[in-house]
Amino acid sequence: MNDQSLDLEISRFLNVPRARVWRAWADPAILKEWWCPRPWKTEIRAFDLFPGGAFHTFMSGPDGGESDNPGCFLDIAPQERIVFTSMLLGGWRPASPWLAFTAS
Repeated sequence: MNDQSLDLEISRFLNVPRARVWRAWADPAILKEWWCPRPWKTEIRAFDLFPGGAFHTFMSGPDGGESDNPGCFLDIAPQERIVFTSMLLGGWRPASPWLAFTAS
């Protein structure tokens, strides 16, 4: 069953060079600066930017809240597309996420 009524789509169009947007997503040092809203902080625990590579962010808040988000990159097209999921871990290993998603 393909029920697209369950899909959530968020789009943003930015008036900046494509290379700058790519770098914001592909450079973990930059990604951790914007990944979650302040005063929360993001730790990049894994960032293997290739299909099957691990993608793991860990967010922590000032009140002690935490969000552990391991996943896997599914597809990488430089300067075009990054697709990742919480349904797999690096090396295409099955995951049991608290929140199941695939994003591109």
